[in-house]
Amino acid sequence: MAAAGKAPAPNGTPDGAPGGTLRAAAAVIVGSALEWYDFFLYGLLVGSVMTVNFFPNVDRSVATIAAFATFAIGFLARPLGGMLLANLSDRFGRKQVLVGILFLTGGSSFLMGLLPTYAHVGIAAPLALMVLRILQGVGAGAEYAVAAVYAVESGPDARRGLRGAYPAAGLYLGLLLASGALAVFSKWAGPDFVHWGWRIPFLLSGLLLVAGFWIRRHLAESATFEQARATHTLLRHPTRELLRREWRGVAFVAGAQCAQAGLGYLYLTFAIYYITDVLGMGRAVALQGTWLAAAVAMVTAPLFGAWADRIGTRRFFIGALVFCLLGGLAYFPMLNTRNPWLIALSMVFAIGIGVNALLAVQGALYSAPFPAAMRTSGVALGRELSTAIVGGLAPLVATVLLQRYGPSGVAALAAGLTLLSLATVLVSRHAGMRPD
Repeated sequence: MAAAGKAPAPNGTPDGAPGGTLRAAAAVIVGSALEWYDFFLYGLLVGSVMTVNFFPNVDRSVATIAAFATFAIGFLARPLGGMLLANLSDRFGRKQVLVGILFLTGGSSFLMGLLPTYAHVGIAAPLALMVLRILQGVGAGAEYAVAAVYAVESGPDARRGLRGAYPAAGLYLGLLLASGALAVFSKWAGPDFVHWGWRIPFLLSGLLLVAGFWIRRHLAESATFEQARATHTLLRHPTRELLRREWRGVAFVAGAQCAQAGLGYLYLTFAIYYITDVLGMGRAVALQGTWLAAAVAMVTAPLFGAWADRIGTRRFFIGALVFCLLGGLAYFPMLNTRNPWLIALSMVFAIGIGVNALLAVQGALYSAPFPAAMRTSGVALGRELSTAIVGGLAPLVATVLLQRYGPSGVAALAAGLTLLSLATVLVSRHAGMRPD
């Protein structure tokens, strides 16, 4: 088996091969969108609706921290789920795992819509919510890594940045659907949205699960995985070999991921809470900004991937980190204006451009250090370790910092995470390696 960064054979297939067709691209984008719709619903409601229904009998600030703790618990399951499912992906194929992930996240989301609240069953309600968040985290822990690796492996090297951006476009399409569903049903249900209207978007996950299954079951396996299977270079224990031989690549991915993991949830999950509960503005204002940011990101993600193909993924990623560092200084001051359009504009720049630029090139950048036989495992382990620690805890830490230091404390947290990723990419030689 070739060492990482050396290419004994071409990475993909001609443009006309099954894995490189527009149908495969559409399947990745739409499948990822349905998957992330489920995951984002909870994140958009965790600081508001979930607090009221599952943690009602404590002080408001304590209840918010408890709700964000359940958010973090779901992330603790992501590395475990990512490694388990990514291991299966490296052994048996990307397609089968992509299908299985749907049932973990989609099924968990559907069941959340059926959960009794604290008022009905007491402490059992938040405990059941915690279990479903863990199951959802297991599926989400592998979703992006498997989808991104599948996309990168399904065509020629020259367009790996563009193909690697397909899951990012799907992710933001999922965010667009989730925020749109919440906007529609919160307006339709009015004051009752907090009591029962919030359940409808979760229950719609059942229909989306069926649609996602139909789409993903028709995917062709990635060209690179089929080549590895044909040449008998697959491994029986990908994770063991990964930790023994490619741990530097895992460390690179984990460090590079800190900014996107932290900023993504600070600028979205925490910001929803900040806009509604701290600034006292309507949920529609936060959802409007989220919707616009997601719409911009969905369109720009493939453009960013194509741009990275022209100038290099490492150079593009560094530029995106600098943009995030500078833009982050203005984010909370713009929110504090309480101007709905300035709030929306700040979310478009921070999420739709900044965080999205980091996410769009991860498929190409993070897969570079690893050979095909352990590629999904490497991307999933590094990415999900960082996401579990940084992404899961960022809203919780931000809530504490806000209470002590105000918005400047949250801004400092965002800047520190961005600088950590920037330092990782600047010093790591793994950032320039290409997949085999």
